[in-house]
Amino acid sequence: MRFVLAGIAALLLPLAAAAQSTNRYAVSLQGTIIDRVSYVSTQADEECVVRREGTGLRRVTLRSARPTAISVLGTAGRVAYSPARLDHVRVTGSTAVGSFTETRRCRGAPLVRRAGDCRGTAIPPVTIRAAFRRPARNVIRFGARRAPGPFTACGLGIAFRPAWLDRVPGRIDERALLNGVSPVRARGRQHSPVRLAQNEPLVETSQTSVVNWTLTFRRIDE
Repeated sequence: MRFVLAGIAALLLPLAAAAQSTNRYAVSLQGTIIDRVSYVSTQADEECVVRREGTGLRRVTLRSARPTAISVLGTAGRVAYSPARLDHVRVTGSTAVGSFTETRRCRGAPLVRRAGDCRGTAIPPVTIRAAFRRPARNVIRFGARRAPGPFTACGLGIAFRPAWLDRVPGRIDERALLNGVSPVRARGRQHSPVRLAQNEPLVETSQTSVVNWTLTFRRIDE
């Protein structure tokens, strides 16, 4: 019986090895996140009504300063990444020039209009780690992370929370990764619909976000 079991184990070892595969890749990230906001603010008292409309825009760029070495592990068709993160991701960006217009209507007085502009500003660059996971087959999704600080629209003090990579899952060909194909790319792209919010009783805001990112896997030859 001992010899029979040993023979069975010897037969299973090649099958187990065939069911497992490991490929090493140098992985880089490139992406952009664009947030656009607009608002309408109305203030009224017994004498005057003041209406202000304005906009704001922020753009963030993400780029790997250098690739991260990641092992793609496959067991019985299931994929795992080790490590499941990207190091040395450089985040830069800026807020664009914004503007607002205002109209003031007061009882017994002529209509007054005025307009203003806000200068664009650079976002201080930072270097981060971007973690990701495999929520389903052929899917990669980044973990939640607070993007570099909230931002405001021109002429309005309300802070808007920017979008981040986790909003958009990406598709990838896992079979190609397990077969050692190079390069292999995962892409996430989405233009979110307008989201309206009543931030205060007299302020209505809307925000749209565009998130694009690409992961490029290039095989590292052993």
